[in-house]
Amino acid sequence: MATLRRPSTSRRKLALIIGNNNYFRPESKLRHCINDANDLSEVLSNVRFHVTTKLDLTSSQMIATINSFSKTINDGDLVLFYFSGHGYQIKGTNYLMPIDDGQIETEDDVEDFAVPVERTIKRLAEKTSSYVTICILDCCRLYWPKRSPKPKAVTEGKGLHTMKSPAGTFIQFACDADQTASDGLDDDRNGLFTKHLLKHIANPNEDIVQIFQGIAADVFEESNRTQRPLSINALYRRGHVYLNETPPNNPGRGLLSRNLEISTKWKQHGTTIAGGYGNGTQTNQLYCPHGIGIHTSEHKIYIADLGNHRIVEWKCGANNGQVVAGGNGKGNRADQLNRPTDVIVDRITDTLIICDYGNRRVVRCSRRNRLNQQTIISNINCCGLTVDFFGDLYVSDADNHEVRRWRQGETYGTVVAGGNGKGDHLNQLNFPTFIFVDQDVSVYVSDRNNNRIMKWKKDAKEGIVVAGGHGQGNSLAQLSHPEGVIVDQFGSIYIADCYNHRIVRWLRGATEGTVVVGEKGRGKQTNQFSCPTGVAIDREGRLYVVDCSNDRVQKFDVDTA
Repeated sequence: MATLRRPSTSRRKLALIIGNNNYFRPESKLRHCINDANDLSEVLSNVRFHVTTKLDLTSSQMIATINSFSKTINDGDLVLFYFSGHGYQIKGTNYLMPIDDGQIETEDDVEDFAVPVERTIKRLAEKTSSYVTICILDCCRLYWPKRSPKPKAVTEGKGLHTMKSPAGTFIQFACDADQTASDGLDDDRNGLFTKHLLKHIANPNEDIVQIFQGIAADVFEESNRTQRPLSINALYRRGHVYLNETPPNNPGRGLLSRNLEISTKWKQHGTTIAGGYGNGTQTNQLYCPHGIGIHTSEHKIYIADLGNHRIVEWKCGANNGQVVAGGNGKGNRADQLNRPTDVIVDRITDTLIICDYGNRRVVRCSRRNRLNQQTIISNINCCGLTVDFFGDLYVSDADNHEVRRWRQGETYGTVVAGGNGKGDHLNQLNFPTFIFVDQDVSVYVSDRNNNRIMKWKKDAKEGIVVAGGHGQGNSLAQLSHPEGVIVDQFGSIYIADCYNHRIVRWLRGATEGTVVVGEKGRGKQTNQFSCPTGVAIDREGRLYVVDCSNDRVQKFDVDTA
């Protein structure tokens, strides 16, 4: 089994999180900083940050931790540093306070034992000149050295001084410069600022400037307009910076239209957009096509042309396709395929990922160079595949009756559906084929020989029957060897009901489906199919069906009448 590795275009995200509660001096102790650090670590881990979390660090431990973390940074990484604890300023220089503050009796001691903020940010940012470093400082709480006079009121606390931010960095204070921040109420789990940080920090497809504007607005409102978080933006670059960049729908099966409605209908007569000239090897022909991938922005589809042992790219309106993988006869060389069953477009790496079924392998191929073909998983009877929003790859294995997920660097993958032998129990599958992963990382599986669609929630030990499951048949409660499956934002499931020669839609929680297209039974007319396999929907809501035994791909427009 090969190790799955993504090309370097997939950006690494690193985070160092420090929370200091238990300061040596009783008057310095805090309540929420450890919770703040742990909760933020969990949120960032869920959006694929590599997180280093440290709690209650002394001066030497803080310095060692920051130095060690900085050595792991590569140029181009997205780096986030968060500190929750005490901060202090002296003569315009900001410091992060370690928990061993018993030795900090004067402001001179602060300079000797505390950690300078500017030096820390510079150390982290110098490794990421081609991207960004984000520094979040929730440390403007009331603090004073042991021999310094205690401020008479919170408003007399020093907080942090405004500072220059190195190019390529974004610095966020929990409150305004030279002010102090609320540590939250005794019954609260988090401090006021981090409470709202946790709500917004993982917002999908939202630029960090907008994220922190939203956090600031919430903090300002809850504090009765007294706490005003300060942002210092030195991101001198074009484009957005996302902490959680995700496509709006499953990226491996085309971007589903956000304009779809539960009641959307399609015109019943389709247009042949690929093939349709009988089975053959010419560039205007297909031979038992199977799976389909869509590149919506380029108006291209990619077809697993199973009988011709190739992947064909077809541009919108073109009369002929272009071979982009295989096409050199049936075989197992690096430039050959053997009955490919499925293909998806990986937009992150600008590659195609292919189920090379007959060669028992998964292949990655450049969209620009068909000779650049690499086996990424071997010894697997793969029938279907997809990727989720984080770039993890999912592959169905018909021999082992399971679906596995591969993350970057993994060799064997993790079973996420089935894996308990061939069978029809809820923890089993029987020849799984096409798969889909939704935004909750639930896996939908075409359990072909059980004539059902199964949904496996994240970390579930068994699945849920969400379509079919009443034996093979042609009633609306039944399926017959289901193949392609996709799910829209409403949870409606679209299925290529292969041996019933139709596309059906099952609404969330429904006990039977409705025929979307293909009501006229098996045939060659524009409103008929013969063993449909692949199915996809593009951003405009157009429905694509791979009509396997008719050797064509049909497109159905939305019926707006």
